[in-house]
Amino acid sequence: MYLSIIAPGAEKGSLEIGVALRGTKVSSFGRQTSDRIVVYNATAEDYYIRMTLTSIRSLRKFNSKVPVRVFVYGSVHPKTKKKFKDLKVEVSEQVRPKSEADPFYLKWLSLKLVSQETVLAIDADTFFFDDVEKIFDSHQSCDFYARQEFGFEPYFSMCLIGTRVLATILDVKILDRIRRAMRAKASPVFNSGMILFNRWSHKRLIGPDDVLFETRQRFRKLRLPLPFPEPKMSEQILLSVALGRVKGLKVGFIDYQLAPFYIEWVAKVVRKPGVVIHTWGMYYEFALIEFRGRRALKELTPLAKYYGHYRPNGQAQRVR
Repeated sequence: MYLSIIAPGAEKGSLEIGVALRGTKVSSFGRQTSDRIVVYNATAEDYYIRMTLTSIRSLRKFNSKVPVRVFVYGSVHPKTKKKFKDLKVEVSEQVRPKSEADPFYLKWLSLKLVSQETVLAIDADTFFFDDVEKIFDSHQSCDFYARQEFGFEPYFSMCLIGTRVLATILDVKILDRIRRAMRAKASPVFNSGMILFNRWSHKRLIGPDDVLFETRQRFRKLRLPLPFPEPKMSEQILLSVALGRVKGLKVGFIDYQLAPFYIEWVAKVVRKPGVVIHTWGMYYEFALIEFRGRRALKELTPLAKYYGHYRPNGQAQRVR
């Protein structure tokens, strides 16, 4: 049984926080595979298309049936479309709104077009090592699941590859101020790189009421400071606030042993790669070398050769 740590402020008066039961398969209540889908989002740049293909190939090694849909903002070359088709992937080409520059929100715009009841929205910087159905089957009691974001606990630090890295401290007082201004209950700050939506919960965030986008517009008008110095992390804050504004939504944490971050794998927080490893963009090339070899890195992009002399942790053991 995996008891997840509740983020600061997620105590009294917070949303209901679920617990993932590792090693226990929860009944799917007779639902068919067609009710589940894995969704990727990518811009049309070659680098990100190749990342997406790499992730899907690893997924298909362990599951050939689960529906996979890729939303691409831009045009996809016919040869690339064939590669996706060979992997049994539906490609949806989208026109990127001129007013929407943030890739995070493009992800949510795409989810408006997804009709399945259960959706795993996942980033391309991921590698699968087991059947994705294990994520679906072991996380069913809550409406929304994701990993808690690193660095969003006071005085958080972790050891990474022999070097102690002090994560930036979350200003809980500012976060509480934002919640009060938005009339939102306390909710953990989640990493948005892999999110599991059950019972059409994605529609509750971006459905007719558009809670997520309305939260962003209100936040811009209020001009409140961010509780985290890194502007790129504002999406995680806004997601947390939006979740706190959806009535009756039950949220939970994805089991870290089934879906570890790459830095947890490198730091040996986990002994096995679980079902899927999320690398984060900054570590992607290192993970690609470790899991797929230097040739895969060279095929990713011509510029990748400049990263080729790096190794994530010396003579890292290849995961088969």
